[in-house]
Formats: sequence, C-alpha cells, structure tokens
Amino acid sequence: MWITRIYEKTLQSLAKEFPALVLTGPRQVGKTSTLLKVFSDHDYVSLDLPYNAAQAEENPEKFLSDHGDFLIVDEVQYAPSLFRYLKFAIDSDRRPGRFVLTGSQNFQLMFQDF
Repeated sequence: MWITRIYEKTLQSLAKEFPALVLTGPRQVGKTSTLLKVFSDHDYVSLDLPYNAAQAEENPEKFLSDHGDFLIVDEVQYAPSLFRYLKFAIDSDRRPGRFVLTGSQNFQLMFQDF
C-alpha cells in the first residue's frame, strides 16, 4: 500500500524548473521510495552499496557517464568527490530534473572546508 506524501507534487514541480534537487531527511522516512515513484523514468543508483560509492568517489566522471541523463543518486554523501562533477554536469546541461539526490546527513557539516 502506497502512502501519498504531501510533497510529491512539489517535487514534480521543482523538477520542471531546476536541473537538480536534493531531498534530505532522517533515515527510513520514505525519501527513496517517494523519489522512485515520482521519478520512475530516472535511472537509480544507491551509494549505500560500498561498490557504487567507491565508483562514484574514485571516478566521478565515469560514474556519471555510465548512468542515464536523468539520475537519482541515493545517499550521495558517501561520495563527496561526486559533487564537483555534478556541478560541472549541471553547468554544462541545465535541462530541468536531470539529477535528484538524497541524503540522510547534514551536508553543511560534511563540507565545512569548501
């Protein structure tokens, strides 16, 4: 049984305007399930899996090129090197809704050195 989240329409609307979205929040509240439902046409990769996180961290450019033009990256905080490549990809191609990122940690606390 699916529990409709009140922000599903907001996510769809924002994805029509911006090239990337970030959905953060505590673990196990339905972020991933919601995004998989709302963005069912996007490729999906979870960085919870160490192999995927290592790929994204060690070779972010290849990681992005290996996935489709529209991508959900779950638990993106596990590959901090990916952020610079995401920025470049977004600056190069600003089509709306290209990247949807999730995380369950506070990104500001993780990247104080930037």
